Amino acid sequence: MFRSIRNRLTRDFALMMIGAWVIFDLLSFGVLSSILRQAQVNAITSTLREQIQEMDEGTLTEGLWWITDHEGKVLNRSPEAAFALGRNWNGLGYVLNPGKPKVIESNTTAGKEIHWLFMGDRLQSGDSYLMVAMDISEGHRAIRVWGIASIVLSVIFTAGFAWMAGRMSNRAMQPITEALDKQRQFTADASHELRTPLAVMQSSIDVLRTENSERLDPFSQEVLEDMQQEVTGMSRLISDLLQLARWDVGISLELSTLDGAELIRHTCRRLAPQAALKQIDMTFELAKDLLLPGDRSKLEQLLTILLDNAIRYTPEGGNISFTGFRSEDMVIFCCKDSGPGIPEALHRKVFERFYRAESSRHRSLSTPSGGSGLGLAIAAEITTAHHGTIEVYSPPEGGALFTVKLPGLAVNP
Repeated sequence: MFRSIRNRLTRDFALMMIGAWVIFDLLSFGVLSSILRQAQVNAITSTLREQIQEMDEGTLTEGLWWITDHEGKVLNRSPEAAFALGRNWNGLGYVLNPGKPKVIESNTTAGKEIHWLFMGDRLQSGDSYLMVAMDISEGHRAIRVWGIASIVLSVIFTAGFAWMAGRMSNRAMQPITEALDKQRQFTADASHELRTPLAVMQSSIDVLRTENSERLDPFSQEVLEDMQQEVTGMSRLISDLLQLARWDVGISLELSTLDGAELIRHTCRRLAPQAALKQIDMTFELAKDLLLPGDRSKLEQLLTILLDNAIRYTPEGGNISFTGFRSEDMVIFCCKDSGPGIPEALHRKVFERFYRAESSRHRSLSTPSGGSGLGLAIAAEITTAHHGTIEVYSPPEGGALFTVKLPGLAVNP
């Protein structure tokens, strides 16, 4: 249980830190790109204005510039433009939107990729345009290097965040784990300490009923019988608590190949006298080849819990049906009673330890025939240890249907 919680905490912590880093990385990348882009636009805008002013003054000689007509035909260009752009950019005569920068890629004769930022504007002296260009390849390379570095840092930080998340989740879970360990130890110690006095009380009651049965009046005999029922119930509760305390650490299974049909028959035979006291009709329908791997004693305990639970809540003269069948690679056991049923909202909660519900099915738990509230929790633990599932369903006609699904063994056709 704690392992899954710790894994979820680790995952959540890691995702939170990775998400924060990704947001920071994207924002910083966007901000730096925007700052660099704006600086480039400001630089070429300033250059264009200076070139236009020099053109109007008749002193324009240096720089990457050329003049086109309204159709984009090149009328004049600087030596630098002819050398830098040459024939490697076939859009030299393209008329740009006035005052709007444009980035165009080109390749030199050596195959080197160059990024140019162009901007143009109409000249006041006539129906022609002055175009200027600026090499922004260094800026593009800087952005590319930053992007690659961000990816590398993201991989490194992801590993670091995962490690930090694991440490944080362990530290967050440590107080809870220690508290639960103390609770488990207390439960186990208390259960051990209580078993001895309960055994003494049980023996004393048995001696009194055996040796003094003829001298006891009816009222005293009823008191002794009630005491014996209470001690029996307490002994069962202590045994269940001790068992769950041990299983919280881990359930050890002695696996062997079992016949599910034989397990059901054996369980029904053992509890048949208990059902007969309430005149309950027990039937079972079992398919062949219900082979499965499992711990015999624990699976017998599982089936006993289900059948005992059904007998306890089935009224006198009712009926209980036990079925076993295969569905693909799963062995399925179903136990249905004719009791009051369980509300749908409580279907999951009935498998919790000491759960009580205000319904006709659960109110009887306070009576001598009621259970400790741990039986179904133990059944769920056994099912989970066998990599199976257990669920309950209340049919419209009434009663409760418990279904256990366990992995089965392959059957030769």
